[in-house]
Amino acid sequence: MTDIVVASPDEVRRVVEAFWDLSWPQPKAAVMETAETLGWSVDVDHEGGAYFRTGYGTGDALASAVLVGPELAKQAGYALGDLMEITVPLTSVADASDAGQKRAVAAASRSLIGVVTELLGAPSGKITSRSRVFWDTPTGGRITVQKLSMMVTLVVGSAAAADIERGEARFGTAR
Repeated sequence: MTDIVVASPDEVRRVVEAFWDLSWPQPKAAVMETAETLGWSVDVDHEGGAYFRTGYGTGDALASAVLVGPELAKQAGYALGDLMEITVPLTSVADASDAGQKRAVAAASRSLIGVVTELLGAPSGKITSRSRVFWDTPTGGRITVQKLSMMVTLVVGSAAAADIERGEARFGTAR
């Protein structure tokens, strides 16, 4: 069994602090600048987003930025190419056949939620069906720690992405 790699508490804090009070919408150029400030290197840069190597030891898992597409760009205040959300891997990907690694992912999730809670206070809420714990930002966005089946990620959602999740919660489509 190989242990999973988990981003350090300091690395998690730096990401949260970098994205906590961003104003929305956030243009791609600003996202690229924030990534550079965090010490990330661009792996792929394309029209719909970008992939970054974080240096957090999470193996081949890359941070990914998704940009606003044509449909959302039609809504007031958002331009084609603004940041929709960025997903940052906080652990390496566990081996699906290794029960110990699955337990390690669950433990890492609890620990990482603790790190963010220590920094931001109590979470704003949970989406249990998606194993997500989130904090609404002062600027309308959302920071989420999400436990996937084989890894843990931190998702920074723009105000538009957070509004979609809030709408899903109002209509009962997110639990």
